[in-house]
Amino acid sequence: MEFFAGLQACGHRFVKLYGAFKLRHMIGRCYLRGNDLQYDDADMNWQTLDEPCSHLGDVTSEVMCNMGISATITQTEVIVGSPGSYEWQGRVSPSVCNVHVSWMNPHVLFDTERSSFNNLQRRNIYIGYSVAQTGRLLSQEQETIVTGAPRDSKDDARGSVLLIEKRAGKLVIRQTLRGEQIGSYFGNVVATTDLNNDGWEDLLVGAPFYFHHEEKVGGAVYIYMNTGGGFDSGSSMVLTGPAGSAFGMSVAAAGDLNQDGFQDFAVGAPFHETGTVMIWTSGSEGVSREPSQV
Repeated sequence: MEFFAGLQACGHRFVKLYGAFKLRHMIGRCYLRGNDLQYDDADMNWQTLDEPCSHLGDVTSEVMCNMGISATITQTEVIVGSPGSYEWQGRVSPSVCNVHVSWMNPHVLFDTERSSFNNLQRRNIYIGYSVAQTGRLLSQEQETIVTGAPRDSKDDARGSVLLIEKRAGKLVIRQTLRGEQIGSYFGNVVATTDLNNDGWEDLLVGAPFYFHHEEKVGGAVYIYMNTGGGFDSGSSMVLTGPAGSAFGMSVAAAGDLNQDGFQDFAVGAPFHETGTVMIWTSGSEGVSREPSQV
């Protein structure tokens, strides 16, 4: 298989007009470009675009899918979140509306294999709000899709994170991790990295609207340590930020910043002072309670 090397950019609020009343259906759109980012005047669209959500129909289908609110790209696949599909049930997708795109033919982009995520008949839970894909999460051989649904968890909107595998053209939920506080937006962002060097990816989940009035904290990041191909239902550790900071609005693996052989990560708190990024380092004794750098 040839590998694709390039850049993906999405605009989840892209609108197409529909019908005599020109209804604004916000389907979203994603583009791919090569790594050189060079302009090609022979390309009428300037970039290769994908627009798999249909603007025809009503909100029970894909017309407000918001494709591209989250996205990730690997050498062989593109995965995009579209939380507005099916009355904001949402879907996870490599290349839109909850689908998985496989680059079996790198010369025909967005071409071949798409794995659909079925309509679960669960409105307003926002599956696909965040998305990541990695190996060594549930299996050493197969990659796993991780997606946040920050308004999920039955009827109380505690949020959830879904761990998904691709099987015979379908996306199958293998495990669901649930938030603990209503409205915390658990699953707003997800990230993976191997924090303890055991060969398995650990999971970090942001919940930026978590709060505790008495402890004066605002926002949380839940750390789930991998137990050899799975996760306990409860988190291994919870980090919290200053009150009103939206700590956990963004979370990212940062590599081994201090060169001690362990992977580190960064957490954004956009409403703390003028905006803050906090760095956490892991080590032989685990992750510390306080950041190593702000």
